Amino acid sequence: MEIKTFSSGQEIFAEGDRSDYAYIIEYGNVVIYREIGDRQVRLAVLGKGEIFGEMGLIDDRPRSASARASNDIALSPVDNEKFLDLLHNDPAATIPIITLLFERLRMMNDRYVEALGHIEDSGPAADNYNVKLLPLSPETTRAISTNGLNISVFPFRVGRAQSATQNNPLHWNDLSFPDTAPYNLSLNHFMVERGPAGLAIRDRGSHFGTIVNGKQIGGIEPDNTVPLIVGTNEVIAGKPDSPFRFRLIVEPLEA
Repeated sequence: MEIKTFSSGQEIFAEGDRSDYAYIIEYGNVVIYREIGDRQVRLAVLGKGEIFGEMGLIDDRPRSASARASNDIALSPVDNEKFLDLLHNDPAATIPIITLLFERLRMMNDRYVEALGHIEDSGPAADNYNVKLLPLSPETTRAISTNGLNISVFPFRVGRAQSATQNNPLHWNDLSFPDTAPYNLSLNHFMVERGPAGLAIRDRGSHFGTIVNGKQIGGIEPDNTVPLIVGTNEVIAGKPDSPFRFRLIVEPLEA
């Protein structure tokens, strides 16, 4: 197994960097932190046997925090391909990573529930509206009729179709589009969700982000969710010149 070493105080990755790897600490300590204004806020100090950067195994979203060596350290990097190989050939080796993911998901669910009392409705509720996705380019017309696609199950996930050589169970979509390198569309790109604030678009960790009604979410932006408006919503998956363009119509149900 490849081992990477870092000296005390050396940066491992910075907030905003691309998430290509997770790391298992072989020895030493790692500080996870964020820069908030002119302050450096320490989020965690991790030691031998612990894992960090694990979301790099799941999505293309930039790093949400920075990591540096607290002392001389050694790390075992795990990339997406290696993680999938372990899932298929040595599932027991992935148990610590999967356990960590669920542990952190449980923690985020608790925080989410705590925050519900502070969230005001800012988007339409799915139960009261028809939602239709329409294509706005030749690339999106390949998978969506010009008459549009009615969305009735939430979340509704959109992303890039896997190639013939890919079989990645971590990437799944309700609607997929072929794309070629250099990609505009990430494997897990965006979803239409029914959340506590009503209907919204959520970027799923794409590399270039999603533009909804002129507002960019995801990518290098801190926000990854924007509420939909009743009426016509314009959605671009990727950069402003991306060919993956949609119109999302939200209309009240007829009485």
